[in-house]
Amino acid sequence: MKQQFYLLGQFIALNICFIFLISPAAFAQMVTISGTFINPLGQGVEGAPVIVNGDLLTLSNADGSYSFEVPQGGDYTIAPFYDENTSTGVTTLDLVIIAKHILYVNPLDNPYQIIAADANGSCTLTAIDLVEIRKVILSVVDEFPFNTSWNFFDASYVFPNPEAPCANGIPQTIELLDVQSDQTGIDWMAVKMGDVQGNTTMVGISDEVDQMSPADPALLVLDEQQLKRGAYNTLELPFPEGASYGFQFELKWDPEYLELHHLEKLLEGGEYIFETDNSLKVSWYSADLLKDQGPLANLEFLAKQPGQLSDHIWLSQSTLASEFYGANLEVSPIELYFYQTGDQPILFQNYPNPAAGTTIIPFYLTIDSPVRLSIIDQNGRVIWEKKGNFGIGRHEIVVDGLRESGLFYYRLEVPNHTATKIVLLK
Repeated sequence: MKQQFYLLGQFIALNICFIFLISPAAFAQMVTISGTFINPLGQGVEGAPVIVNGDLLTLSNADGSYSFEVPQGGDYTIAPFYDENTSTGVTTLDLVIIAKHILYVNPLDNPYQIIAADANGSCTLTAIDLVEIRKVILSVVDEFPFNTSWNFFDASYVFPNPEAPCANGIPQTIELLDVQSDQTGIDWMAVKMGDVQGNTTMVGISDEVDQMSPADPALLVLDEQQLKRGAYNTLELPFPEGASYGFQFELKWDPEYLELHHLEKLLEGGEYIFETDNSLKVSWYSADLLKDQGPLANLEFLAKQPGQLSDHIWLSQSTLASEFYGANLEVSPIELYFYQTGDQPILFQNYPNPAAGTTIIPFYLTIDSPVRLSIIDQNGRVIWEKKGNFGIGRHEIVVDGLRESGLFYYRLEVPNHTATKIVLLK
């Protein structure tokens, strides 16, 4: 835009000439332009860059709102843009949701979810989008090669065909011409690419990985081993215990004690696991609920110092949250459990809790064992019971036909051990 200036005057002193030039904008009355950035769930998005006529004027506030002043009578093009921190808000649960859509198991009906899933910007959802998103999750790449990390759209746009949202092109700029008065309601839909859940509320990167709800963890069971300097230890990396649609985690080790000598990927393709410095990142998903798929990989470590394996290997939460996606796509944390002969079984909290008529009781056995599982009232009366022989691993018992209400106990009994927890029936 051509800029004109007015010569107001000049002042000469000590052989120095000062010339004062002032833009017409200095005399113009100012007007305010304002609006809000929201995500597909309707939550305000903080830190969205408001770019006007090519210049960054401001960032959106914590509630997604923004405002700025410009001279009256001007033409203004607002075009938000951001292409950094691509992995923020993207998890393996997004891959599960996309896979279910591609296979027509559970098609997406929100146009902005479909846009978020289209990682390669092709206007169609295919396995290629799954590949590109998983590369970002595992830190194989740090950006989408054919898309930006965020896209911003005119929130007032109405999709002619929500099932094919980009078929007609979606406005990503808003033009305001000859602005004579304050402009409000200039709102934007902020879509974090790859985040099909649509719940990212900050442009940029958060300092902390989201904390899990206090759900019982899914166990990643490893064999406890002694480390001897110069010896090799083979470690089988299993699926986390329980039926799931997917999971993700980062297994990290102390390079002062362990050196990964060989990695054998045991599932077809191998794209689910990525080796980085002193760690393995894993992202696995399926459109079907699966259990007991066998080991993910075999790891051969060279022990550099003597010690115990459990003291020098752990699940890191620094760049990839440990998450397990259960039968209802509920998200649980994953915890390492180092198995040793003689360990006691683990009784988990039932779900749902409170329960109405039906609930599920999970438990984990470290050896094959006869089991008695019972529900008892506060007077010691047994209202439900199941007996059986169960193998090593995680089990989930469905309890149904419960007609009483109130506070009860459920008890797991195996030879030489008993565990008890509380269930609320309604």
